Amino acid sequence: AHARRGAYTLDAGYHLQLGYGGDQSGGDWGVAYAPTDGWHLGVQGTAFQQTDQFRVADGTVYGLGASVRTPLGRRLGLSAEATRYFHRRLTGSTGIDWNQTRASVSLDWIIGADADRVGSYR
Repeated sequence: AHARRGAYTLDAGYHLQLGYGGDQSGGDWGVAYAPTDGWHLGVQGTAFQQTDQFRVADGTVYGLGASVRTPLGRRLGLSAEATRYFHRRLTGSTGIDWNQTRASVSLDWIIGADADRVGSYR
């Protein structure tokens, strides 16, 4: 689902994947402020869990993060994002520990024009 009101956007979604002996489900949401001058400031969250081998494998993973993007001219932009994941295990379960922080910084260079970018950074 996607909703926009002025410079604010709200995105949310849920997915469910079923398979023999296991499945995965989760949800994502995000709220962003993106005025027309190219800036973007947002927060996002996620939660997911999976079952494996006919049992709940690892509990639930929750994530909370933030993102920022700014134009550096017509064809350059700088983006940064960080998310912290919290793993809530079920009692007695074993498996991968998902407690972690992930961060990224990127420099975007737009080459050419596209329908959503019409020759400038958005």
